[in-house]
Amino acid sequence: CILCHRCEQTCPILHPPVPGPAPAAAHAVWNRDEAERTASSSGGFFSLLARHVLEQGGAVFGAALDEDMTARHVCARTVDELAPMRGSKYVQSDLDGIFREIREVVKTRPVLFSGTPCQVDGLYRYLGGRPENLTTCDLVCHGVPSPGVWEAEARAIEAKKRKQLANVRFRDKVEGWKNSHFTVAYTDGTVDSAPLFATGFGRAFGRALFLRQSCHCCQYTNLNRPGDFTLGDLWGLKPEEFAEQQHEGISLLLVNTPHGSYVFDKLALACRPFPVERAVAG
Repeated sequence: CILCHRCEQTCPILHPPVPGPAPAAAHAVWNRDEAERTASSSGGFFSLLARHVLEQGGAVFGAALDEDMTARHVCARTVDELAPMRGSKYVQSDLDGIFREIREVVKTRPVLFSGTPCQVDGLYRYLGGRPENLTTCDLVCHGVPSPGVWEAEARAIEAKKRKQLANVRFRDKVEGWKNSHFTVAYTDGTVDSAPLFATGFGRAFGRALFLRQSCHCCQYTNLNRPGDFTLGDLWGLKPEEFAEQQHEGISLLLVNTPHGSYVFDKLALACRPFPVERAVAG
C-alpha cells in the first residue's frame, strides 16, 4: 500500500451507485441458432450479443474454465473462442489482469464484458467511466461460491473417479432447460451427468451454504443494474407461455441504458415483451 486511497475512492460499498430509472419492460428472448442455444444455460442471448461485437472487429471478455477447472475471465476474438464462455459457472471468476487488458483494447475496438453486476460496476469504476466502445452485460446472480470450495469439489471428483476432469457443465440441458444437469467430462472421454440439485455441490449452492459473505448483503439485487444489459433465466412461466420454446430455454433480458437499446435494435433474435413485475417474481 502506498496510501494513494484509490481503493477507497472507487469502492462501491463506500460509494454506492446512484439509482437510475428502472427498465420499463422485460423481454423474453431466444437465439434462433439451435446449436448455440443448446450450448447455453437459457436462451442463448449472450452468444448473439458476442457475435455482434466480434463482427464489428471487437473483443469479448467472459468467464471460462481453464484446464484446472478454475473459472477465469478470458478474451475471445473469434467465434470459436466463445464456446468456453457459454453456460453458467457457479463459482467466482478470477479477473487477474482483465481490467488492465480491457483498458487498452477498448481504446481501438469494441469490447463486450459479461460478468456479475459487482464485476461490471467494478470495471466502470476502474476505467473511470463508460467508454463509448464498451458494452456490458450483467447477470441475474444467485451469489458466487468461494473458489476454494469449488476447487475442493473438483479435486474430490477426480480422486473418487481416479480420472482427470476435462470439462464441467453446471447447467447442462440433457433433459431440457427446466431440469438442469451437472455434467462432468473426463480426459478419457467418459461422461457423468446428474440433476444439478441431486448433487452435493448443487444442493449446497441452491441453499446458499458456501456463497461469499458479501453476496448476502448484495446491493445489486434490484432493478438498478450497472450493465447495458441484464441477462438471466425467465423463470416463473406458465406452461402455456412460449410453450414450444420452454424445453430449449428462454432468456430474461433487461435493456438498461440508451447504448444497450441501440445495440439491442441491431440483433436478430426472437423476442417477446414480458412484464417486469412477473420477471422479477420469477
